[in-house]
Amino acid sequence: ATLNPPLSNGENITVIVRDGAGNPSGPASNLAPDTTMPAPAGNLVIAPDGASLTGTAEPGTTAHLDLDGDGIIDLSVPVDANGDFTTPLSPPLTNGERVTVTITDATGNDSDPAHADAPDTTPPATPTIAPSDGTSISGTADADATVVLTDASNTVIATVDADGAGLWSYTPPSSAPLSNGIVGTATVTD
Repeated sequence: ATLNPPLSNGENITVIVRDGAGNPSGPASNLAPDTTMPAPAGNLVIAPDGASLTGTAEPGTTAHLDLDGDGIIDLSVPVDANGDFTTPLSPPLTNGERVTVTITDATGNDSDPAHADAPDTTPPATPTIAPSDGTSISGTADADATVVLTDASNTVIATVDADGAGLWSYTPPSSAPLSNGIVGTATVTD
């Protein structure tokens, strides 16, 4: 029998067979397959040390993790009755490494992928300060980093941003020139 419109997503069909005399059989039931894909994983968080991943998804589904971007599932984790999942990551993921998570329900439907990026734990490179007569201070740092200039007593002189090439400079205002012999330090935050 052709069903039009088609049944789907757990809709029930009941079949009764009648013989030539009109006697009915007992009912037989079947559920149409579930073709609805689950929602993508949500609230994905990689721990600050990169050693675990937590997330949420439809209860009773399975979270499949691709840890290295090759499109192959590296780890599968059940989603509990509250819709939560957690798993250790070994070795830990760091420095922006990406995890792709796909959710699969009991009938094999896959969600769209969701992503989580590991925290960047690599400190920026040590900045440089060019020799200067104090009218202008310049140097290099990581591209787009924030450079904090301090004096010998750790008082902040200025905060400047390095450009896309990692170059930065600071010109003190004429109303507050740098004193002769001042020792300056530059610290970078990425």
